[in-house]
Amino acid sequence: VFKTLLMIGIILYVVLYELAYQGLYLQSSAISGAARLTLQQPTVDSCDPTDYGCKNEFSKLDDLIYCAQTGQEKKYVGNKFPCAYYENIGVQVVMDSSILISTRITQYEQHLVCNASSTLSTCPFLYNTSHENTFYVADAERFTILIDHSVVATDIKKRSNSAKMKGRLYVKKSHSLCKRYSGFVHLYGSKRTQNAPCYLQPNETSRNLDFFSLAVLMEATGTSLDQINYADTTYRETGASMILTITYTNFRNWYGKSQIRYYYSPDLIPQSNYKFYDPYYSNYRQNRTLLNKHGIHIQIAQSGTLRTFLFNNLLVQITTSLTLFAIATVITDFAALYLLPDHKIYQQYKYDSTPDFSDLRDRRAAQEQQEQRRSSSFRNPLLISAPVDHHEDHEEGNDIQV
Repeated sequence: VFKTLLMIGIILYVVLYELAYQGLYLQSSAISGAARLTLQQPTVDSCDPTDYGCKNEFSKLDDLIYCAQTGQEKKYVGNKFPCAYYENIGVQVVMDSSILISTRITQYEQHLVCNASSTLSTCPFLYNTSHENTFYVADAERFTILIDHSVVATDIKKRSNSAKMKGRLYVKKSHSLCKRYSGFVHLYGSKRTQNAPCYLQPNETSRNLDFFSLAVLMEATGTSLDQINYADTTYRETGASMILTITYTNFRNWYGKSQIRYYYSPDLIPQSNYKFYDPYYSNYRQNRTLLNKHGIHIQIAQSGTLRTFLFNNLLVQITTSLTLFAIATVITDFAALYLLPDHKIYQQYKYDSTPDFSDLRDRRAAQEQQEQRRSSSFRNPLLISAPVDHHEDHEEGNDIQV
């Protein structure tokens, strides 16, 4: 019974856990990919700003508590600065697989004061700043980030792009976000939940590309632009670095191989900041406007594995199960022969007693020697007697009688 239970346990482990749940009969391949991010200011019905008639939809400055235009009577946890309206072009800094969404911009008006015309001067100051202004980007949290990405698994020759795939945003801690947008329990399936962790369905363009507001991405990490980062300054003022990981898979536990799916997982680096200097020259090197942009820098990281069926992997799992069967037999025998109370009785039935084979071999060798001596004695002519001629003896006897 013990051995039977072990065998059943091994079968369930291999079939249910390794094959059905983990999918070890499939070959896994690491992925690589590319991503592009663009920014858009808030517009009516999320229309494309380049389309004719598309209107911006900014909030009133009086409603934005971080703006200096609201006055000091409205308290703000951080430093207040005047707010200014910007389009995506003035706010975004697009880089390779990353983007900077500016939240605070300091503008310097500068002119050149030293251009090394004299060989005696070491130019302690190249530019002189005549004017300086600091602004918050109004409604920076409502700007939306569009993510266009692709994935390829070279080893198994699989590839796809975001227009052909479906994905979700993973929210780790924010219960309010899961409740507000009625999150999903899993990456697959339609079961809903209002508690974190959850998965949120992204907004989609007409080309099936995903986009999120900066506020949603920040809240998914458990924070917001108006929370303190360090030294009594908010994320809106200091900026920060965010890693947005895109994880791909085409395997679903218990269901096997499926279509390629992905999920976004944002992670804000605590107590980080980010800034970027952006110069504009009206007369090259003579006069310039220097923009010191602080904001949230989003860096894309792509990870995950894609799978395909491979018979060799299935064969390896079957071979492993056979090895486990052999181990089960060894464990059963050891327990029966050495651990159980009646192990001596089990030993009697497990093994048959045989005679001493050394005595048997000695007797067999003696018999062979005896047979050899007997056969050699018949072949020796000195040991054979001469035949007797009874006829001649009879004749000789008659002669004597006469």
